[in-house]
Amino acid sequence: ISPKTGISKYIMDLMEKCWDSDPKNRPTAQQIITTLENHESKPNETFLANSHRKKYSLLKTMNLTGNHPGTCYTSRFLSFQRV
Repeated sequence: ISPKTGISKYIMDLMEKCWDSDPKNRPTAQQIITTLENHESKPNETFLANSHRKKYSLLKTMNLTGNHPGTCYTSRFLSFQRV
């Protein structure tokens, strides 16, 4: 059983073609670029859902309500006498 990688089957298939033992069967750089461009123009729903889920999980772990100790919310005089 293979571990989950989070990589789409489309990309896994492309990777396996690149790993072919016979170099003649491997895609050219231009073919790889074209394949990736075509894939990116049609994002699959699973990828988008996973991406949004990861972003949401990250946001939940962040402390978005706390203030940084160096934050200044009022105007203050800054002296530039030594410049």
